[in-house]
Amino acid sequence: MELTLKNTVSIAATLTNILLFLSGIQIIWKIYQRSSSQGFSILPFMACFVSCTLWLRYGVISKDFTMIFVNLIGSIIEGIYVIIFYLYTKQKKSVHPTVFGLLAFLTSVLAYSQYGKISESELIRRHGLVCASFNVINYAAPLGSAASVIKMKSTKNMSFVLSFVYFIVSIEWYFYGYLHKDNFIKVPNMFGIFLGIIQLSLFVFYPTSKSRVVEPKKQSVSANMIRTM
Repeated sequence: MELTLKNTVSIAATLTNILLFLSGIQIIWKIYQRSSSQGFSILPFMACFVSCTLWLRYGVISKDFTMIFVNLIGSIIEGIYVIIFYLYTKQKKSVHPTVFGLLAFLTSVLAYSQYGKISESELIRRHGLVCASFNVINYAAPLGSAASVIKMKSTKNMSFVLSFVYFIVSIEWYFYGYLHKDNFIKVPNMFGIFLGIIQLSLFVFYPTSKSRVVEPKKQSVSANMIRTM
């Protein structure tokens, strides 16, 4: 019974997470059509790539096949997004601080994970703490969008579908962590569930059809896209 439930949650979380990775295609396709990344931010794609790579390493050291599989796919997809985004960025120096800063962080964590002279259990604990902390920071990113929605009294620039799906994904990964007794997976997704409730409640208080529409000055990638397992 427990094994079946674990498998069900694992499959559901994997499939929905991969669908979310693929949601970035819409933005990348727009960039390709315009031959320019102007108006979009590379941060969500870079943050997602770093997050997936960190969790991929966590899956390897903790021998968790589900984490390895979903984050390997995520790393590849997000890596492709970053490359395309960079190629179509005319002012490349403008994205260098974000790209190289996050790559330096990722490299240092992976190097420590690979060459640090500590026990396997301590390595899992320390690397898991880094992964969970990075996830919490990423989950907090949409709070800026929430504040903007409250200020403009409009959810026009938020996607209800994405917000709902991310809420479901957070629930799935929370139960995955619960069933596997892994607090590093469970705890950040508790925060994700809480944030999901906040975001979905905005659609109740500020429904698009009744909102005062204020067009943003700059088009940007949804902060939701930063969120990954």
